[in-house]
Order: sequence, then structure tokens, then C-alpha cells
Amino acid sequence: MALTKVTRNLLSTGIDDQSTSTAITIDSSGNVGISTTPHSNSKLHILDASSSLDDYTIHIEAYQPAVVWQDISGGPSTDFALQADGSALMFRYGDAATETQLASEAMRIDSSGRLIVGNTSAFTADSVTIDQGGFLAVRNTSGAAMEIRRDTSHGNILDLQIDGQTIGNLGSAGGYLTVLGSTNQVGLKFYSAAANTGIIHPVSGTADLDAAVDLGYSGGRFKDLYLSGGVVFDAVTGNATSNTLDDYEEGTWTPAVRGAGVAGSYTYSGGYGVYTKIGRQVTISFFLQDITEVSAGTAYLQITGCPFTKASGQFSNGVVNLQSIDWFNSSTYGTLQFTSVGASSVIYVRMNGDNYAGADLQLTELVSGASDIGGTITFFT
Repeated sequence: MALTKVTRNLLSTGIDDQSTSTAITIDSSGNVGISTTPHSNSKLHILDASSSLDDYTIHIEAYQPAVVWQDISGGPSTDFALQADGSALMFRYGDAATETQLASEAMRIDSSGRLIVGNTSAFTADSVTIDQGGFLAVRNTSGAAMEIRRDTSHGNILDLQIDGQTIGNLGSAGGYLTVLGSTNQVGLKFYSAAANTGIIHPVSGTADLDAAVDLGYSGGRFKDLYLSGGVVFDAVTGNATSNTLDDYEEGTWTPAVRGAGVAGSYTYSGGYGVYTKIGRQVTISFFLQDITEVSAGTAYLQITGCPFTKASGQFSNGVVNLQSIDWFNSSTYGTLQFTSVGASSVIYVRMNGDNYAGADLQLTELVSGASDIGGTITFFT
């Protein structure tokens, strides 16, 4: 067998197929191109030139380990890359034709295994972080951080569980927010028919629940309740009725002595005035000690300063305590009354006794510097 030496000039810089085209190209830097000439920074450049949806090139970049998918279809497109930078695996996008790192980062997996979207560090502003420990952090500095949507029908939207058991959920009933507990789906519905108005009321699932839910209990009470309207004890909502408690107030007031004719002027060594108002009912108490005449008044004694006005058509009696009073011999006790059956806020002392028609306590019956007067009376406004 004879061997014949054939000398040829090799013009290809790669590996040729059986036709005249080059199948694999290896450039002087060792970059490999399959069906294409490799980019200068691509250690491996693969081209799929067929006209289909997967017209992408794949690069393994030299300056940082990366796999690039390049769209060569000719139309507007975005290229994508998986790129490792030593501390994270990045998902990038941009224009691979620049033969540089794709311009934008969509998300990354960091060295702690956390998936980060919208930023390069975990738990930062305007980003989403999914931690390996089962924790999701969604942050937004200028808008809603999350949208959870249920379409077509109303019901539960967000299910809250512990150890696989539902403990509550957020949902929708009639287009309004519901917050429900796990037991029998009882909770609250936040209803609003117009801006800055609304009603919060009990529901069971998506249905309204009437006269079945308590607010607090003996061992778990609320502290203070602030209302601008009233507490309605009947089925009428939003309307003041005879079953509406619309006011409660406690406070102090300043009682003073004057004459029914000439007022005069009087001082006291001590005293106080307090009141409690529940709805229309008012109870006032007062005490004046060592009443001293500065300038004499005339006629019967009046007590002024009552913080509320008694309604017309009411007759109210209260108890009175008199000390060091030089009263009529026929008087054995006194009562507090208002000066008029009509609307009034002025009180006086009516002296009474057995088989005695009674008389008003006069200023002349006071012992200046020694007399004390105190009492309590309840009336309606």
C-alpha cells in the first residue's frame, strides 16, 4: 500500500461541514462560534437562524459568566441574560447587539438564596424580596405595595392560616371589605355609600348579622369610646329616636348666692359645684361654706351658676343641707327647687314644715361668715 502526500492550502478558520459553509468557528482568542462568527467577548456563541419563535443566540460571556439569549428576528425585541457576578445570579435584559453587559436588571438570587426583584439588595425600598425562610417583603415608597384580586364573584380574597388551619380572611361582600374570623366566618363589614361616610357592622360570611355579636367581654374590655352622635338601642340606624343615648358629660360649675331683688355681693371660705349629664338628665351638687355678706341683697336667696337649663313644664325637687341658718320657727326642713316651672337655671331654697304652707329662704336668715348651704338636685333639659 502506497501513501501519497497531498499538500493543500487551508483557508478556513474553523470546522467546515460537507458543503462550502463553515459550521464551527474558533477565533484567535479561543472564542467558539456555532453557525456564526463569535462576538469578541463570547467564549461560546450559538446561532439558530431558522425563522421561528426561538430565534435567539446563546452566549457564554468572558468578562463575567453569563448566558445570553439574543433575538435576531429583525423586529423590535428585548434580549435576556443569566449572569453571575460572584455574589448573585442576575436576570438581565437589554440589547445584546452592543456586545456588552445587558443594561437592566430584572431580578437576582443573592448568596443567601433570596429572590430580589426591583433592587440589588434584599429588603430595600421599591422592591420585592422572597426569603428562603418563607418570608415575603413587598415595599413601595409612593403607591400600593400589593394587589390581591378576586374576579366575578364576592367572597374570601386572602386566606390567613396557621398550621394549615384557617384563622381568618379578608374578602368582599357586595363590593365592600369584610374582615372575618375562622369561627363561623363571623366578622365586620366596612360599608360606605358616599365619601367620608360609612357603617361598620357584623357579618357572617357575606351576609349581614343582626343582634348576635358583642363588643368586648368581662375580661377583655375596651377603655374609652369616643362618639359624636348617639348610642341607639333599637333597630333604627343613623337616626336619633327616643331610644337614643346621645350625650354623657361630667364637669364642674361655680355656684353663687344672690338676692331675687337686689343681687348684692357675697364671698365664701370654700365650696364646689359638680355635675353629671346623661342624655337629658342632669344631676348637680354644690356646697358654699361661710357665706359672707359684702353688700346686702334683697328678697329671697337664689343660687346661680347652674351649667344647664331645666326644661319648661317640669317640677324638680332636691335635697339641701343648711348650717347656721336663722330660719323661721315654723320651718323644719328645706328643699331645692328651680325658680320657675318654665325653663330656668336659677335655684332657690323652699322652707317647709308640718301644717306649714312654706316660705322661700330669705337672705336676712343668713348668718354672715357662718352660714353654709349645700345640696343636690336632678332635672331634665
